[in-house]
Amino acid sequence: MAKMLVVGFDGATWDIISPLIAQGSLPAFEALVHESTWGSMESTVPPMTIPAWISMFSGLTPEQLCVFDFNKIIMGKKTVGSRLVTSSDYRGKLLRDILSERKMKSLVLNIPGTYPPYPIEGHLIGLDLTPLEKCTYPSELEHILTEEHDLTLIKENQRQLFRGGKTALSIIEKEERMVLDVAVSFCRAHEYDVVFVRFGIPDHVSHHSLDDGVMKECHLLMDSLLKRIREIPCDYLVLVSDHGIRKEEKLFHINMYLEEMGFFKAGVREKLRDFGHKTVTTLGKRMVGEAKRLGTERQDFTSIETIHRKKSIAFAYSAIPTRFCPLYITDNGEKEAVVRALEQSQYVEKVHDVTCQDGPAALVESCYQIAARPGRALVDLQPRWYHDMKGIFLIQGKDVRKGHQIACSIYDVAPTILHGLGVPIPDILTGRILEEAFEEGSTIRERTPRYVHSSYKRDEREKVKDSIRTLGKLGRL
Repeated sequence: MAKMLVVGFDGATWDIISPLIAQGSLPAFEALVHESTWGSMESTVPPMTIPAWISMFSGLTPEQLCVFDFNKIIMGKKTVGSRLVTSSDYRGKLLRDILSERKMKSLVLNIPGTYPPYPIEGHLIGLDLTPLEKCTYPSELEHILTEEHDLTLIKENQRQLFRGGKTALSIIEKEERMVLDVAVSFCRAHEYDVVFVRFGIPDHVSHHSLDDGVMKECHLLMDSLLKRIREIPCDYLVLVSDHGIRKEEKLFHINMYLEEMGFFKAGVREKLRDFGHKTVTTLGKRMVGEAKRLGTERQDFTSIETIHRKKSIAFAYSAIPTRFCPLYITDNGEKEAVVRALEQSQYVEKVHDVTCQDGPAALVESCYQIAARPGRALVDLQPRWYHDMKGIFLIQGKDVRKGHQIACSIYDVAPTILHGLGVPIPDILTGRILEEAFEEGSTIRERTPRYVHSSYKRDEREKVKDSIRTLGKLGRL
């Protein structure tokens, strides 16, 4: 039996779930809400799948992690390139690392940012944002997934995701039910202290369809998944999302504005370059190439373009539009001028300063969604679902208050889980323990929190893990 079962629905928001509950369409969600403490959970800035899941399960901010996007920007002497973020890129320890140090077992299933995998106490299975090869620890799990859970089917499904609408939903459903089968099967066969399992919906559906009917069907699927996953025995069930989604129409093309101000110059589009992570870069090529072939690149992917290093003082880059976009400055002496020019734009609400080695210089916040790719105009009309700051949080279990609503932050998840397990909390975590979720006088409510000194800088143990990832030596140690 798992002591804690943490279930994630990527992109879920109460703004969609609550009206469907009121209509009687989501019985599993409705029953759980009555038994739980629940509420909206503020995401990371920016509200992006990566870094949000990493922040949630580390308690660290994107600035501490030095991860702000799906992609890591590589500054060359003559060009600027990018590649997908890997597990070697972020600093600090995640919950699975902290639990492993105490010999507590975890199942980490379909959580972004786990590729390449590395040794933990328990099992690590990466699916989304991996090449679906060498994506497990221990490595022999891949054989089990292929033989017993049809990993080959997922590989084929992911090649068809760009067809959109109900076709995309039916393809996604097969993958989500496979993830559910793996979770149930592994929990029956193994004892875990914590199980982390994530489903890619409704986020996956939101990127492939604007149809409200398809989105409702997506939530009916979520409800059926939730009903079955509740069959997994646990002391506490925690339900979360990395961000929310909402429909918006306008898109601000920030690099066009920087070009008008004389700070940006786009180069000739080139293929993605290999910066030492060939497999992940190949995955990025396949994703962008498939999008181009099916004509969806404009909707769902930022074009990868070279940047004129000699002619560009600043540029913005984000894989998916949100109201926040990382800003990179190639000449630090011009930072003040770039920020001042952005703050004068009617489309920019604020420029947030960032202190992060090898990261962006700032985060630009707009009144509209921000796209780094070129557009027809400075502000385009492009209706679609976008990432929103309002995710979901819910906790159910012994001594948890029933039908109680709270507001919380994504950074509160890690300290609350650690405190619930009786594990000391690293003192650099940003969030707080959600004590108000538990009944007064309960063991967890009365337990005195324990904190330990920690640092998000990589120690020797982290460097060893980096070497293992790089060399691909993923067998048992």
